[in-house]
Amino acid sequence: MRYCVIGAGGYVGRFLCEHLVRQEHSVEAVSSSRPGGIDPVTGLLGKLDLVGIDVVVYLAQSPFYRQLPQRASHLVSVNCVSAVQAAITAQASNVSKFIYASTGNVYRASFDPFKEDSPLERRSWYPLSKILGEEGVRLAATGMDLTCLRIFGVYGPNQTDKLIPNLVARVIRGETVTVDRQPSPDESEPGGMRTNPIYIDDAVRAIETVAGLRGLPVMNFAGDEMLSIRQMVEIIGEVVGISPKVAVNDRVRTGDLIGDVSLFRSHYTTSLTTFKKGIQKVLEASQ
Repeated sequence: MRYCVIGAGGYVGRFLCEHLVRQEHSVEAVSSSRPGGIDPVTGLLGKLDLVGIDVVVYLAQSPFYRQLPQRASHLVSVNCVSAVQAAITAQASNVSKFIYASTGNVYRASFDPFKEDSPLERRSWYPLSKILGEEGVRLAATGMDLTCLRIFGVYGPNQTDKLIPNLVARVIRGETVTVDRQPSPDESEPGGMRTNPIYIDDAVRAIETVAGLRGLPVMNFAGDEMLSIRQMVEIIGEVVGISPKVAVNDRVRTGDLIGDVSLFRSHYTTSLTTFKKGIQKVLEASQ
């Protein structure tokens, strides 16, 4: 198949393009670091030629998701406006499948695993921009199959400035990792936020599978293991041979970040990389 990957220079984008090429697909890589990609200043997408493309995967992310509200216009431009423009062009070019990379952060805070129909969070800029992106591409995708992937915590080798590589670095440096309390008196040893991350190799293989599926407008995209920050740190410590330091602060957390993957795993049944094995691969790649 012929793929167009928008956001090909990002973490998931690089691994996805490499995987698709290995699987002998044709790949058109669109990146903000190349002419015709998303303008780094405005966040707006250049003119696309999608004639002959079978699948568009929109992975572009604004690097300013922490600089809000000051850079909110860039965030909305990348996550919504440019995504809609890509979907309009794809629809006009008879593309058969459009995949939009959303996030598990679109859900309203809860300690229960999020299902695809769980309430959404529109009171913060980042989740709102992704919700607007989902709704916009859905309107633009008339006659074209669309899947919005709500991604929970992709991790892997050579990743920087994200939760899991930051935890790995802190454990290796012997620094204390702090976790928030849960508003429950029976939590004797608070573990902090729980989530179910997915290893990068599993993520890109699963995206290829999703490209061949139809009739799935929204899908959570996460791993099988539900782990607290404390549990992740303990596994990292076991792998590197260092006893981790964990402290509990006075903040009370308002929820976890766990995606219910029943729908995802009903269509993608391949075994996923365990967190321990994933951390081993991360460390091997750094040596």
